[in-house]
Amino acid sequence: MVTLIAVMLYVVAIFIYWVLMKKEMRLTREQINVREKHVKALEEANKESWESHKLLVQQNTLLFKLLKGEKLEEDK
Repeated sequence: MVTLIAVMLYVVAIFIYWVLMKKEMRLTREQINVREKHVKALEEANKESWESHKLLVQQNTLLFKLLKGEKLEEDK
């Protein structure tokens, strides 16, 4: 009888542990989803920053050519 109660308590403890771990894993998945959204936002911001940087380099190149007195190429 005592053994049966001990086994039942052990099974209940395992079930409670499993439920708690499942809840913790769900939180982890939610955190992963939030992190993925943040990574996508950072990648988009980085892409925009890179495009802006390329335009500034082109602008600075043209200004440098103008300062040197070089003839600018016509856009086709």
